[in-house]
Amino acid sequence: EVDDHIFVDSTFNLRIKRDMYADKNVENFPSKVLLDPKDHFRFMTNLFTLAPKQQMIVLVLLFCALLFVAINTFIGIHDQFVVESLTWIYSHYDSDGESQSPIIMSLCFSGAFGGLVWTFILKVFKKYMSFYIRPVPKKLTAETLIPSHEFIEGYSRTDLRDIRIRVVAGNYESGSYEEGSGSDQRTVHFKRAVNGVTLFEQKVKHLPAGEPLSSVLEGDIVFKLLFENLHPQIISSGIGLEVHWEVQLIHNQLVDQEVVCDFCLFPVEEFKKVA
Repeated sequence: EVDDHIFVDSTFNLRIKRDMYADKNVENFPSKVLLDPKDHFRFMTNLFTLAPKQQMIVLVLLFCALLFVAINTFIGIHDQFVVESLTWIYSHYDSDGESQSPIIMSLCFSGAFGGLVWTFILKVFKKYMSFYIRPVPKKLTAETLIPSHEFIEGYSRTDLRDIRIRVVAGNYESGSYEEGSGSDQRTVHFKRAVNGVTLFEQKVKHLPAGEPLSSVLEGDIVFKLLFENLHPQIISSGIGLEVHWEVQLIHNQLVDQEVVCDFCLFPVEEFKKVA
């Protein structure tokens, strides 16, 4: 069970629980889907957008990862079915002398290595486009309107079709709780999205290679929606709520792009104005 914490800011009393804030969620789908949408893409489509040198790097990394997983799994199987003195790498016992499974250990190492390689490959895949934001006022209010073409910019190496550009914001709840009891008790830290709102969204039918993204963007980013639908940032000792906002480029075949905007202040008094 999670201990409740109370944070006070003059007239604001905010009781932090893991299951609250549903009343502030103005979307018809979970906040996590909005702030961290599932990336749908095709491996070969992304590969062919890269320069030949980058394509070779990705293929070599993929081959090395598969080879490592195959060899490491074989070692794990071998060590599982031999006596301790004949194991190659994975012992039958951990540092505390308790028994452990060599196969499980080998799978854990294979998964960790594969995850690192895959993360790097996704980073390389994003090189089909430079995607960035321009400076905005450090202090944003409910009256702030920022023209999208003055804030969002990017250049693609390849023609892009049917992409979505959107600016989203949300609250992330951070905290910790104790799990288990006795010697098995441990502190679990969590961070999850509890609110989400779209500040700007536009579908772009076609962005030619080399054409600035700003040239096809229209409309303003409306920050009043943020202050109307989110809670103010209130954090103490790593526990509480934070205000998060980012710019996303979503494509149904290429790896999505995102830029987190973490350089702005959202005054608490602005949330009170629209409450």
